[in-house]
Amino acid sequence: MEAIKSSKLLKGDGGPRSIKKITLGEGSQFKYVKHKVEGIGKENFSYSYSVIESDVLMNTFEKINYEIKFIAGPSGGSVCKSTSKHYTIGDIEIKEEQTKSLGNVQGR
Repeated sequence: MEAIKSSKLLKGDGGPRSIKKITLGEGSQFKYVKHKVEGIGKENFSYSYSVIESDVLMNTFEKINYEIKFIAGPSGGSVCKSTSKHYTIGDIEIKEEQTKSLGNVQGR
C-alpha cells in the first residue's frame, strides 16, 4: 500500500507561504491534505506547517499546526520532536484522544 499517491506544489517555491497538495494512497481513510509551509529554521533544524484543507479536518477543525524539530541526541545522532496545535471551528470542543488519531497523517 502506498501512503502517498502524489504530491504537487500549488503555490510558492517550497519555502514559507508555499502550499502543496498531497493526495493519499487508496488504502488511506482520507483523500488529500493541503499543507501551508509556515517556517523553515535551517539554524535550529525546524519545519512548521499547517494543514489548511483536507477531509482530515472533518468539518471540525479550521486548521492544524505542526512543528517538527531535530535536536542532538544524548548519545549522538538526533531526536525528532513534533508538536501540534488544533484550531477548532466555532465553539466545538475536542478531546485529546480525538487529536491523537490525527497524528497518523501529520508527516504525509
